[in-house]
Amino acid sequence: MRKFRSRTARLIYLKTLFIFLTVVFVVTTVFISRSLKDFFYNLKISEAENISRSISSDLSHTGESVDLINKLLNDKLLTTAKAVGVNHNVLDKQLLAGLAAAFAVDEVYAYNTDGIVEYSASGKYVGWQTYPGHPVYEFMHSDKESMTEEIRKDSESDLYYKYGYIKAPDGCTIQIGILAETVQIMLESFRLQSLLEKNIDDDVVELFAVNNLYQISASTNSEILNHRILDKELISHLENNKIYGSIKTKTVDGADVYQIYVPLQYKSEHARVVAVSFSLEPINPVIRKTTYISLAGLSIVYLALLIGMIANYFYNRRVYNLAYNDTLTKLPNRISLLGVLERDMEKGQHKRAVIMVRCENMDLINSVYGFEYGDLVFREIANRLKMLENRNIRAFKFTANNFAVYLKNYQDKTELVATLAKIKYLFERPLLIGLESEHLLIKIGVAECTDPNQTAGGLLQNATLALNYSGPSDTVGYHLFDEQMEFKLQREERIEDDIRAGLRDEPSAQLYPEFQPIVDTKSNKITGFELLARLYSQELGQVSPFEFIAIAERKQLINQLSNRMLRAACAFIGQLTREGFGDISVAVNISAIHLLQDNFTAHVLGIVNETGVNGHNLELEITETILMENYGIVNERLKDLRANGIRISIDDFGTGYSSFYRLKELNIDTLKIDRYFINDISKAQKDASITRDIISMAHRLGLETVAEGVELSEQRDYLLEYECDKIQGFLFSKAVPKAEAIELLKNNADCCQ
Repeated sequence: MRKFRSRTARLIYLKTLFIFLTVVFVVTTVFISRSLKDFFYNLKISEAENISRSISSDLSHTGESVDLINKLLNDKLLTTAKAVGVNHNVLDKQLLAGLAAAFAVDEVYAYNTDGIVEYSASGKYVGWQTYPGHPVYEFMHSDKESMTEEIRKDSESDLYYKYGYIKAPDGCTIQIGILAETVQIMLESFRLQSLLEKNIDDDVVELFAVNNLYQISASTNSEILNHRILDKELISHLENNKIYGSIKTKTVDGADVYQIYVPLQYKSEHARVVAVSFSLEPINPVIRKTTYISLAGLSIVYLALLIGMIANYFYNRRVYNLAYNDTLTKLPNRISLLGVLERDMEKGQHKRAVIMVRCENMDLINSVYGFEYGDLVFREIANRLKMLENRNIRAFKFTANNFAVYLKNYQDKTELVATLAKIKYLFERPLLIGLESEHLLIKIGVAECTDPNQTAGGLLQNATLALNYSGPSDTVGYHLFDEQMEFKLQREERIEDDIRAGLRDEPSAQLYPEFQPIVDTKSNKITGFELLARLYSQELGQVSPFEFIAIAERKQLINQLSNRMLRAACAFIGQLTREGFGDISVAVNISAIHLLQDNFTAHVLGIVNETGVNGHNLELEITETILMENYGIVNERLKDLRANGIRISIDDFGTGYSSFYRLKELNIDTLKIDRYFINDISKAQKDASITRDIISMAHRLGLETVAEGVELSEQRDYLLEYECDKIQGFLFSKAVPKAEAIELLKNNADCCQ
C-alpha cells in the first residue's frame, strides 16, 4: 500500500472540500430561507385553523337554529292545516283568507276526495285537479295523516313555497303554503355567506367555502362562486381531511396570497372546507429581512471556514514542500521519487531506470570552502541536472550528497547510455561559483528495472549499490548494477562492520599497525619505519589495506582510523626512544579528508604533546593529489607542522603530474618515489628510466628521496648509482609487527657497527 499521496491528490481533496462547503452553504441558505417561510406560513395556518374553528362553531349554531326554525315552520303549517280542517264544512273564500292572515301563511287550499281544489284563500286555482306524480296526489294516496315539504317550486305559479299537508276526518286534504322568500328572510342572519364576510380583515383578503362536490358554495369574491376545484393533489388532501396550503400569484386584487384549505369540524353538504387567503404583502418584507440577517450570519461563518481552509491549504502546501521537496535545491526529494516509482509501477510501465549521481569531492569542498559555498555547489548541480528534464526524465535530490535522475519510457540501452553521456558532459565543465572555479568528481550508479515484480524500494537500493560500487569505471564513467556488484558491496558492508568493530576493540575484528623499515642506501642502516594499518576479520581473514582504507574513506571512518594509527606511531616512537633508538623516525599516512579539517594541526600537535614524543621523530605522508587540488590551505598547515619539528613527505610521487616548480614552494622534506617508476628499472630499461631525473631534481630542490617498492637488487643498485637517499621494500623487509620491527632494528644496528 502506498504511504504517501501525490500533490495532485491533495489538491483534488481540497477542491472537493471547497465544493462540499459551498454546497453546504447553499443548502443551509435554502434551508434557512425555507424554514423562515415555513415559520411564517405555519403562523398563517394557525390563523386559518382558528378561522375554520370559528366558522365551524357558527355553522354548528346555525344548523341548530335552522333546524329549530324549520321545526317551528312545520309546526305552524300543520297547526294551520288542522285549524282549517276543523272548519272545512263552513269554508269559503273569506274564511280561508282570514285564517291565512291569522296564522301568517301565504296560501290555503282545500281538496275534495277527488283531488279537486274546492276552496282557495287567494281565490286562485279553484277547480284545479291534482294528478299522479304531483306531491299533493302522492300525499292523498299515502298512509300519512300529515306532512311538510322543503321549499319547492309551485307547479302552477312558478313561485317557491314551503308546503304542509293534513287529511281531514271526512277525507278532504288541506294544503298550507309559505312563500320561500318569507323563509329566507327568517334564515338570513344564519347564512354561510354572512359567516364568511365577518372574518375578512387586513390580512385575510378572501374566504370561500367548498361543498361536497368540491364547488365553491359561498365566497367573499363573487367571481369564483360555483367554480369547481380540479387540482388532484388538493382534492387528495381534502379527502384525507388534511390542511393544504399554496402560494397563489396575483390572485386577489393583483397581489400574491397564501391560500390555505382547512377542513371544517362541522361539515354540511354546503360547507365541507373553508379556504382562507392571506395577503403576502406584509409577510414578505419580514421574511426577507429575517432571511438577510440569517444569511449575513451564515456568510460570516462560511467566510471564516473558507479563510481557514485557504490558510490550511497554504500551510499544507508548505508542509508538503518540506516533506516532498528539498529546500536547498528545490528538487523533489527521495519521498517524491519513491511515490513516482510506485505510481508508475502500478501502471505497469517496466522500461525505467534510476541514475544516482554523487559529487565525490563534496566533503572536501565543504571542508575547504565552508558549507555555504557547498550549498551553492549543490544548487549548481541541481540546475545542471534540471537541464535534462523532459516528460520522461526528472531530477531528484535523493540524500545529503546524492542526486537521482529518473528515466522512463526509453527504447533500449542505447538511449539510456546516451542519457548517461549527457550527465557526464554536464559536469565536464568546471563550476564557476563567484570567483572560484571548481572541478567536480562525479560518480554515477545506474539500476534498470528489468523485473516486473521489482519494487520501487528495491530499484532505488540497486541504484545506490551501483553508486557505492568501487570497481573500475574509467572506460564508461558509470557503474551499472549487476549481481557481482551486489556481492562486492555485501563484502564492503562486512568490511565496514569490521572496521567499526576494530575501532571499538571488539573481538570480531582486529585493527592494528605494522611497520616497514626505511633503509639508508649508502650505510644500509635503518633510519625509520612507515606505519601501515592492518585489518584482520574473523569472517573474512586478512583484508588488504587498499580495500579497507578506501572503504573507511567512503564510510567517513578514515579520521578515526588515522587518529588511531597516529597514536600508535607516537606510542612506537616512545618505545623506540626508551630502547635507545631516539634518532629513528616513524611515518604515518594522512588522508585528505583528515588533513583538510580545520582542527587537524591542533589535533596532531595535541597527540604529540600528550604522548611526550619529539616531533622530529614523526613524519606525515600526504598524497600528491591533495597537494595539487588544495595547494594554499594544505601548504599553510604543513608550514605549521614543520615549525613544530614534524617532517612532511609526499607519498607516491610521480602519479599526480606535479610540477617541480611548484614543489619548490611546498613545505615538505621528502619525496617518496612511487613503485611504478621503480618497477621500470631493469637492465633493458635502465637508461630509459626517468627515476634518476626525479632523484636529481629533488636533490636540487633540497629534498630527500625515498624509493618505494624496492624488491630487486638491481633496483637497489640503480638507486644507489643515482644517489637515491633511502629505499623501502621487500628487498629488505616487509611490514612487521612492533616487536619484530624492534628486533630488526637491533640486528641492523649490530650489523652496521
